[in-house]
Amino acid sequence: MRYIKKGKSPDFFEQATQDVQHDPIWKNLRKKTELRLHLIAEQRNLCAYCERGINQENSHIEHIIEQSNQPELRFDYQNLIASCNGDLCNSELKKEFHPEDVHSCGHKKDSGNTDVNLFLNPVAVQDIGEYFSYIKETGFIVASEKDIKKAKHTIELLNLDNPRLNKERLNAPDALLQIWLRMKDMPNAKYDIKNIRQLLAKERPFISFLRFYYAAFL
Repeated sequence: MRYIKKGKSPDFFEQATQDVQHDPIWKNLRKKTELRLHLIAEQRNLCAYCERGINQENSHIEHIIEQSNQPELRFDYQNLIASCNGDLCNSELKKEFHPEDVHSCGHKKDSGNTDVNLFLNPVAVQDIGEYFSYIKETGFIVASEKDIKKAKHTIELLNLDNPRLNKERLNAPDALLQIWLRMKDMPNAKYDIKNIRQLLAKERPFISFLRFYYAAFL
């Protein structure tokens, strides 16, 4: 997980919330598609929780603090992010993994087991990345020594350490390496360590794991 710096609430969303003041429930809100696209762009096209790539088809608007817990935050822009759809992202993966091994992120969290005192909020905790570490050989995400209890609660709540995500993380370094290798065939390209640093400086799927995996290049 990484920190998400929220911008100003867009005007179209503020207007839409005003339009439902007479009946302030989420299903009545207009402009949800525009809002989701805005959130995806704000997050550099990455799920706020697992960091897999997201788009309009494989994502949804997520209330960080569930509406059932704090309904007063229902239309609070700071409480809204874009999450991947977990097990719904790739139907082919369901043939390879058990259902419990692919269910993750926002739809998993909707079970209502969030402990707000333990959950690491990616919008509020600026050093959130320091709470997690990884196992290089397997792609597993684990709690760091910073606060094991909070990190473990967050990992378990979102099911971030499931076989599907671990496999996808483990594939990410090879994908980055292939991009790096192709650079040497580009006209006037400098094929050196600086290329890796440039690639790691950009937000891309599973960027936290990639920076951990290629830490020696940073």
